[in-house]
Amino acid sequence: MERGCTLFVLVVLTVSSLVDGQEGSCQPGTFGDYCSYSCNCGSSCNSATGVCAGACDDGWREGNGSLCQKENVAYGKQVSGSGDYSNSWTAKKAVDGNRDQDVTHGSCYHSYYYPTFWWVDLAAEYRIHSVRIYNRAGYPHRLANCSISVGPDSNSETVCYTFPSNRKDIPDVIDLTCNGIGNFFIIRNPGNAPSQDDTLNICEVEIYVCSKGTFGAYCSEFCHCLNSTCDHATGKCPGDCSPGWMGNTCSTQCTNGTYGPNCLKKCDDRHCNGTSSCPPVYGGCTTGCEKGWARPDCSDCTTGFHGPECIECGHCATNTTCDSTTGECGSGCLEGFTGLQCKESVGNGSSVAGAVVGTLLLLLIAVIIAVVVFRWRGKHSSSVRGHHAVFNQKERQKGDDNVYMNVDVDTFPIYATPNVKAQKQSQGYRHS
Repeated sequence: MERGCTLFVLVVLTVSSLVDGQEGSCQPGTFGDYCSYSCNCGSSCNSATGVCAGACDDGWREGNGSLCQKENVAYGKQVSGSGDYSNSWTAKKAVDGNRDQDVTHGSCYHSYYYPTFWWVDLAAEYRIHSVRIYNRAGYPHRLANCSISVGPDSNSETVCYTFPSNRKDIPDVIDLTCNGIGNFFIIRNPGNAPSQDDTLNICEVEIYVCSKGTFGAYCSEFCHCLNSTCDHATGKCPGDCSPGWMGNTCSTQCTNGTYGPNCLKKCDDRHCNGTSSCPPVYGGCTTGCEKGWARPDCSDCTTGFHGPECIECGHCATNTTCDSTTGECGSGCLEGFTGLQCKESVGNGSSVAGAVVGTLLLLLIAVIIAVVVFRWRGKHSSSVRGHHAVFNQKERQKGDDNVYMNVDVDTFPIYATPNVKAQKQSQGYRHS
């Protein structure tokens, strides 16, 4: 059990570290955000800053207390020239990494045919900016008036740099700026150098491009472009910044309670489960999310919830969930439920309606019974009062012999019963 708990804690800490965009320690030879940069100086660089303690690897420049992020993209690439003066002075000598400028040591290119040229295929399109050329020592005039072109093929004639015509202005090691975009880098000698010497003697050509994510004269500044890289000269990103960064060069970290791509998300809009820090990269909630909200930043609904408030989905069909916006179950409902969101029980609607109708009918019957009873009681009371009034009137109008006297038709209702005995005596009297 203790082993399982330890493993669980390790996994949680690892996930948390990745979510927050923080790296504890990079593997040797890497450094920076998510350990995504290579040291290019063996394993001697600092895992946080990338500064190299020793020299750079072949094909890289600077080092020894600085970064090694300036790459020579010409190193070891395919080359060609206007003939090789000897097998010791071939075109590939200019990209073999040997900067020895003594031609007798077999480290330089010496052309043979005229007009003379030399080119290197960089194998990919580059935005070229910084170039260093090691000329044959003591022969600067052989580069006078030469031109450099950059383009998509070896015939490109888009000139990005022209060497001075005065040999005194051409040092043995030349650092120059060539602003161009292309796969091919071409040096041409037009044949109008002093003494008409149009031979090419070059010992090494280094074309420097900053590694992905760096820019500046020494490739020591960092940009953080989203799914792309910045211009290695200006540092400008072609699109959005990576999460946690903002600005034209995407080199400013999010501040003031913001996070995410271009720092457009607000920490206060998250639905963390309690108080949490807000890392600038993904804004992950270290305390977890409220119910219905998904990690890392608790700003979107987790599976099974929908809408702006992340309400729980209804009873969608097995192994499916509702639309995260509308909450509708596109694949249907589980048995026993209905409706677009599958939140209504089958029969619930008719049962409620039946109950309502039944209640109304009972109320109606009760009202009818009450009315009938009320009217019956009213009629009965009137009949009793009328009967008592007539009976009292009769008592006053009959004589001692119980014979009704001078009873008017209006005062003697037809339903009153006459004194039978008095009638018989009266009849007998009249017939005698």
